[in-house]
Amino acid sequence: MGRFIVKDSFYERAKKEGYRARSAYKLMEIQKRF
Repeated sequence: MGRFIVKDSFYERAKKEGYRARSAYKLMEIQKRF
């Protein structure tokens, strides 16, 4: 089995802004709500 790689807009933004993973955006989204 190969590694699962998703190249979506979040992935591209994360790379550009220096985050290690796109999950950084998910965490920020959750924090905004609460």
